Amino acid sequence: MTEDLIYRTANFVLDLTALTDRLNKWITNTEREELSSFTKASLVIRVLLVGLKALELFIQVRGIPSSKLVPLKAVELIIRMGELPIRMFEAAEHYQSPLKILQEGFVIPFLHLGCASVESKLYSEKAYLEMSPEELKKFLRPIYQSKQDGELFLAGYKPINKEECRLLAGQYAKTAIKWLICQIIFKTGMIRIINHLYSRLFRQIGSRALSPLPTVSQQEDPFNLLACSSIPETMHGDIVFSHYICPLTLAPIRFPVGDPNGYTLYERATILEWLKRHHTSPVTRSPLTPEQLVPQSEITQLIEERLKWHSNHLRACAQTNAPSLYH
Repeated sequence: MTEDLIYRTANFVLDLTALTDRLNKWITNTEREELSSFTKASLVIRVLLVGLKALELFIQVRGIPSSKLVPLKAVELIIRMGELPIRMFEAAEHYQSPLKILQEGFVIPFLHLGCASVESKLYSEKAYLEMSPEELKKFLRPIYQSKQDGELFLAGYKPINKEECRLLAGQYAKTAIKWLICQIIFKTGMIRIINHLYSRLFRQIGSRALSPLPTVSQQEDPFNLLACSSIPETMHGDIVFSHYICPLTLAPIRFPVGDPNGYTLYERATILEWLKRHHTSPVTRSPLTPEQLVPQSEITQLIEERLKWHSNHLRACAQTNAPSLYH
């Protein structure tokens, strides 16, 4: 009972987090851009899923029979299947990283669907266990066999045995927990780690191809990071810098400018170099000119404040001979 409650609570929290994250991104967007059709559909679906999970949790707390959960799971499965293509298009609209699109548009929705499918089977077995022998006689379990070529076919039906139900319920419960763990792993940053390795691997290739400016200009104060023309590599993992990644260099942005689409940020020197040889956005492939690039003064100020903080940190370490954050 306790394990079921913990499991369903975790499932509810995952769906609630997905909804609040998406709402928060829109609410905190200063431009309040018009939501696309895919985003609106995704928000509606997430609200429905949170409602279903809340109802499922309520049924568990009140001790209502598992038979009530079976039609609830059938509805969730239909919603999850409809969500798959919508999430794919939504992820393509909101993210530039291929791995992030894969995570948000395919992997996580697929994990949700797989988990819901296993839960549907689990609740069916639990519903059988709660039935009286007389009620159980009304139901039969299909028997599947395989042909020589491996294709399955329906061979007949057999009475439902409660021992078999207990065995299957235990197997489905373990499988559902594995699906849930996979969801938590992906939601809590596994793709971020892979994406970081991906960025580090291809950063040098992208940087050489696009010929960026030198990293640090010559000046008397070696700790004045504001004179840098790019973010020092030892600081690429910084909580602020790592949030603004150029899709061309795959590195943190020093001087950001925005694409007219309202989502994409570029390193200014790199996108200008790109536009000398192309006349389209590298992300949307729409026509793009240097004059259409949108200045990002607030983000520039945020980046420079963070560079000042690192500069002060380096100066303090140099004066006290203390180890810095970058060793």
